[in-house]
Amino acid sequence: SPADAELLSAAKAGKLLDPQERASQFDRLSKTPAGLKALSAFVLDHMGATESHVADKSARYLAGLPQTYASDVRGSAVSAITTALEPGNAGTFAQLMTTTTYLRDAPVQTIVKDTGTGAAAMGDGQAAQRIGLLMHPYVLSGVTKENGSSPFPIGLFIRQNLLCETIPPAPEGAVAMAREQAPVGLSLRKDYEYRTNATPVCTSCHATFSPLGYSFLPFDPVGRWAKQDVTGQTWDLAGEVELHSGNALAFNSPNQLAQRLADSPQAHRCFAQS
Repeated sequence: SPADAELLSAAKAGKLLDPQERASQFDRLSKTPAGLKALSAFVLDHMGATESHVADKSARYLAGLPQTYASDVRGSAVSAITTALEPGNAGTFAQLMTTTTYLRDAPVQTIVKDTGTGAAAMGDGQAAQRIGLLMHPYVLSGVTKENGSSPFPIGLFIRQNLLCETIPPAPEGAVAMAREQAPVGLSLRKDYEYRTNATPVCTSCHATFSPLGYSFLPFDPVGRWAKQDVTGQTWDLAGEVELHSGNALAFNSPNQLAQRLADSPQAHRCFAQS
């Protein structure tokens, strides 16, 4: 927003030539309502959620949601960010990756509510253990396709946006390389793995990001959690990727992956340099 009286006064007096004064002014302004709004916009951009993609989802996923859901769920994400950044809170990347304040919000409750049992049952229950912005429905809607599961877009997003590691573009004809006619009875994850492990080129590339996305297989395009695989099998959400630093990032669920990112110096550096 436009400079306030105090900042203008400091500028006219030449005080902003002093780095410490600039830092002090930033610290002061970042705690104002306008400052918190600006910081929340930055965080949403880092999370790939600057623009809402809720309305892009197929009608089957939007059925039953209130007409105001798209704006309401965005408001929930902004509120979670500003709450984390308010004076008295940690205001750290780790807090953004592990916050649970949004779970009480009405639009999120619409998404996480239990819908019973069976292969088509949705709802967080005890399994999801939803935490952090990465598992917020609004953020998930920004990194998922219009239909079905989205392990590859999510995996690429985490690797590139949250870890700042570049993944080379897929080779020409990559889609044609994928295997077809997977064996009957495979889980959704095993089906994906079968199709993408057609050649060493496919396997080595997908190993860099697919495990990250497989951890998010239960989420549909608007962020609902499916209680079990479409085949009726139990989810296998564990994975491990080797980072460019040589360190391994291992996890057994999206909750643990969020915790690992919250603790990762590399993820902190990536956030700081964005």
